[in-house]
Amino acid sequence: GSGDGSLNGRVPVRWEKDQLSFNDGFLYSTPGQSGTLRLNGMKGLAPGSRQQVQLDIATEALRDYTYDWAILRLGAQKEHLILSLELAGKPNRPLPFTVDPQTGNFKQTPGQALADFERIGITINFNTPFNAIMKYKDIMRPN
Repeated sequence: GSGDGSLNGRVPVRWEKDQLSFNDGFLYSTPGQSGTLRLNGMKGLAPGSRQQVQLDIATEALRDYTYDWAILRLGAQKEHLILSLELAGKPNRPLPFTVDPQTGNFKQTPGQALADFERIGITINFNTPFNAIMKYKDIMRPN
């Protein structure tokens, strides 16, 4: 992915007993300045999931999305890094969705960009075993 914009905030980091942790950190976009995100290669939920359409819309929107504001919250619970990213903005292009007249729900229309969303708020939550990931740093070194 790629993007532009500027962030402000604080990220309190603690190193204790060979463990790295974050405590109630946050980063937010500069007030009054928008930015752009372009994320590709994201995967959604398995077909048939109840939230599949909402996630598919968010995934499509984030391929080229201008945010008015963004905030990233960082925290830790035991060995896990907890991240919550909130965005408010809109996709920079119509998305391949239409409303199903029978159900009133959105459905995906691959190849046909029909839905021009005015605003989409997106919240993405991550819960990852941060210290386990840090142990893989040696694998990532170039030869």
